[in-house]
Amino acid sequence: MQNQIIQWKKEYSIGIAEIDEQHKILVDIVNKFISAKMEGKQNDVFKETLTDIVEYTKYHFTSEENHMTVNKYFGLHEHKKQHQVLINQIVNVLNHLKEGKVNVDDELISLLKSWLIIHMMEHDKEYGRFLNDKS
Repeated sequence: MQNQIIQWKKEYSIGIAEIDEQHKILVDIVNKFISAKMEGKQNDVFKETLTDIVEYTKYHFTSEENHMTVNKYFGLHEHKKQHQVLINQIVNVLNHLKEGKVNVDDELISLLKSWLIIHMMEHDKEYGRFLNDKS
């Protein structure tokens, strides 16, 4: 399997220190999950790490939404909907993993990487631009 670890890049930054730091933590947790797969770890490790991803993602989304509320972000309602879709996808995968209905494969890793990077690069950057234009 090719190296699938996510390398933090400057272009992932949205220009809001608190949110950028949370994104870096999310990248680290996803990388822990990818590393476990690359090292052939057992499903228990995947369940634990995926649970960490779910829990930290919920914390991060709540923090981000609170930040948006305080700053009266026009796209808050839509952003919350996107957050809920992402959480539902990950929780669904976690539940399937716990039930033994899904294997940890490259497709799952691609899903985690793509939702994280696409969300940061498209949706969160839009909020960063909003705040920069506002100030």
